[in-house]
Amino acid sequence: MTWLEFALLHAGEPCTVRVQTPGRGPVPVGPCVIAHRETGTTVLCPPDTEAPPGSRIILPEGETVEVVGAHHLDPVGTRLPEHRQLDVAR
Repeated sequence: MTWLEFALLHAGEPCTVRVQTPGRGPVPVGPCVIAHRETGTTVLCPPDTEAPPGSRIILPEGETVEVVGAHHLDPVGTRLPEHRQLDVAR
């Protein structure tokens, strides 16, 4: 299963975010899944998403957050397809 298939079939509300890496303008990225928890917010994106720490993400509701951790996750040993996990801070 690809990330697109997963996001469209299993996520409550996949969305598009805008990613702004240092020195570049915002680029739309999606479908993404945003998970808000007490310990922080995580944005799950397609595997080819480029957003190193220090990048800014504009969430669908207009809030801007900063990437503090970026992790490429492959499907080995998980039930999720390959994707990029971005840990963000307000």
